[in-house]
Amino acid sequence: MIRIFNRYLSLRNIFYFIFENSVLILLLAWGTQERLQTANLLFVPLIFQISLYYQDLHPDFPRFSFRTFWIKYLNATLFSGAVLFIVCQLNPPPSEIARPFWLCLAIFPFIIIGLRLSYQTLVTTEKRGTPVLVIGSGSVVEKIREAASRQGGFGLRMVYFNWDSSQEANERLAYLKEVVDENCFRKIVIAINNRRGGFPIDFLLNLRMKGVEIVGAISFYEQIAGQFSVDSLKPSDLIFCGGFRRAAIIRFSKRMIDLFTALLGLSLALPFFIVFPILIKLSSKGSVFYQQERIGEKGKPFIILKFRSMYEDAESKTGPVWA
Repeated sequence: MIRIFNRYLSLRNIFYFIFENSVLILLLAWGTQERLQTANLLFVPLIFQISLYYQDLHPDFPRFSFRTFWIKYLNATLFSGAVLFIVCQLNPPPSEIARPFWLCLAIFPFIIIGLRLSYQTLVTTEKRGTPVLVIGSGSVVEKIREAASRQGGFGLRMVYFNWDSSQEANERLAYLKEVVDENCFRKIVIAINNRRGGFPIDFLLNLRMKGVEIVGAISFYEQIAGQFSVDSLKPSDLIFCGGFRRAAIIRFSKRMIDLFTALLGLSLALPFFIVFPILIKLSSKGSVFYQQERIGEKGKPFIILKFRSMYEDAESKTGPVWA
């Protein structure tokens, strides 16, 4: 796996994603006899991929029920088809390629479904995935087990070693060495809560010197699940993690995207800004807006303005309560 913009991505998923879109572009170019501009050839797969992504049908291939699977693909197909139809009405393709163009678009969903089902079958039945040893027990191991079973596309062959603290230390370590000798592990995940007494520090250090990657359970869970196991976090996990570091270009890009989407959202919501104050005034007495203090980046407080959705001083006797 590689890390891009603080997200862990499987190399095989990246290669598959490139292959899938290459097939779509080549099919579109062949069907239209390459009379479409390059921008249009790239735009069509982009719309399909955005639609699939927002239906959680990304290359990590989360597993759904059969019914949910087809509903999500149908929603993605209808949405991308509607967007492309509107775009083509505004900028129609040349008349001589209009028919093969729409025929290619009709074939796209079947090709994507076929490719992804084939790929998922291949990676989930493959027995030669990268061997990973998880040492430990408890809830965090169960979460890793669930995430690994959902994300079959990472190509990992998981082996779990129950670290039973009630077992005699030498016997436990001997069994662990036997498991490691039988498998050529490239990564070992430590999910041991109590690391005092009997923790195989020398054994793991020796493996680390041989090139075996040793990672913590929280970090590994983030890699395969794309999220933190919040209930398993300890203060040290936040202190020593590298997720708070962001390159200047990333921060600048994010800020520009935030400003653009905020201005776009405000423009689209402008009619509601006229209706809401009238409704608030008609429904109750008091000011239209409500001020609250929030904590922003680096702990700096700031004031936000909200449309008042409660009666004035509604919490004066009880204080703030959960709604």
